[in-house]
Amino acid sequence: MAIKVVIVDHLAAFRHDLTRFLQLLDPGYDVVADVGTADEALACVAALGPDLVLTAVELPDRTGLAVAREALRIRPMTVVIVMGDGIAAEYAEAALAAGADSYVDQVDLVRALPLALRAAAQRINERAHVRQSGEDARDAAAW
Repeated sequence: MAIKVVIVDHLAAFRHDLTRFLQLLDPGYDVVADVGTADEALACVAALGPDLVLTAVELPDRTGLAVAREALRIRPMTVVIVMGDGIAAEYAEAALAAGADSYVDQVDLVRALPLALRAAAQRINERAHVRQSGEDARDAAAW
């Protein structure tokens, strides 16, 4: 099953590199959009229904924490990973409080992101299974 991904960062070169990194990690990642602002990200969440949003903390119009909160309001099944350039525990705590599934420090991205992505893929698969079970139960009730 392909995992639909939206990448959010104000630097186009970083988005491009992250897209390539994901493709090298696993061809099952399908980057359906890479955008530079929170507003663009939220429009993509509404229109494309991604499984995963990778967002930077710092964005030109709002924070990645706002993206996490709003993305989950729009599409609760979405997994959100917030990426920041601060090691401070406050970043991680704030990301989790905003509803993100995890926080990854960009300083340690090459090591930490694959771990976060594996955990995210597991959550996506679990949520898909729960959603499918609910649909199966509805179908059975309709018979």
